[in-house]
Amino acid sequence: MTRISNDVQEIEISVMASLTMMFRDPIYILIFVIFLFTSSYELTLFALVLLPVSGWLIGRASRTLRSSSLLGQQHLGRLLSIVEETLTGLRIVKGFNAEEKMKAQFAESNERYAKVFKRVTRKAYLASPISEFLATIVVMVLMYVGGNLALQ
Repeated sequence: MTRISNDVQEIEISVMASLTMMFRDPIYILIFVIFLFTSSYELTLFALVLLPVSGWLIGRASRTLRSSSLLGQQHLGRLLSIVEETLTGLRIVKGFNAEEKMKAQFAESNERYAKVFKRVTRKAYLASPISEFLATIVVMVLMYVGGNLALQ
């Protein structure tokens, strides 16, 4: 149930963001690229070579976050499944005196989910500073090259 509701929400957010970007961003990009080529075609060509490299590095970091997040959702699904099975079959669990077994199973699943959740949270908090750091490096390189072109 959690997976379905989270996935539906993620799809809704991504579809709305994609629709907005699909109509707005191409116009912005076209205007900016024309302006950049008229300002300095050399610097623009250098930036067009440098930006895909930085985009690849940032994309690689987000892929690891995405895979960890998927693993976290799977562990949460297992944890909630154990809780549901225990609560719906409470009479059977008590009848077979399996409370300790179900408690141990829950504790193990909860521990695995907690580890994955901590890893996902850590990566999510590091994703923004890493991408900002890479963007700052790209801007610094572009400013250095642009400064050299201006001085020439």
